[in-house]
Amino acid sequence: MKSGFYHSTRDKTQAEEKMDEVLREMDPDSSRFLVLQAAKKFKSNWLDLGGLLSEVLKSEEFKDWGFEHFESYCKKELMIKPETAEKLIISFRYLKKHKPELASAPDRFTHIPDFKSIDGMIQVEQNPPSGVKEADLQALRRSLFDEALTPRGFKKRLQEISGMPLDPQHGEDLTVKRIKQALENVKKWIGVFEPDRNVFFALKTIEEFIERITPDR
Repeated sequence: MKSGFYHSTRDKTQAEEKMDEVLREMDPDSSRFLVLQAAKKFKSNWLDLGGLLSEVLKSEEFKDWGFEHFESYCKKELMIKPETAEKLIISFRYLKKHKPELASAPDRFTHIPDFKSIDGMIQVEQNPPSGVKEADLQALRRSLFDEALTPRGFKKRLQEISGMPLDPQHGEDLTVKRIKQALENVKKWIGVFEPDRNVFFALKTIEEFIERITPDR
């Protein structure tokens, strides 16, 4: 369905608008521009942002941009939680160590594992569940990369290997997913009724709220 409503509800969030405003003032060839641009689309391509953040943290270039701490740079300019930035960096370095061909040339691969899946693998390796052997960890790592496991897929595979129950957080993730799907359905059909701008604004506010409660953003 093509209607003015669909495009209205897909307007940029306040965070995206702020990012665009800052981007317009930057040199497109600068590393700062590249990092911020990657931050805008990291949910669909986290690998670029993870690599760039790793370089920025190592060089401490953020200080040249007026930020005293890496954490404040992530929060204020990239609109990303420091904890998420840390996971992105650690996941990128893990990928570079165990699957260097994927980290160096991601365009050659159809699927890339989610950084949350890689973070889960790291946590399991650091604190293996009872009964999980080294051979099990190696098999799990191969599945992670070869099958580009989603966070849910990783948890299910880990459960198969260890017999442990799924993380309680999984229920919250599923709830957020269902809310998102419900909102998409509303956006798809409500245009038939030609709602006024207040409805547009309300749904955009809900969309921004969902972004805030989505884990690791």
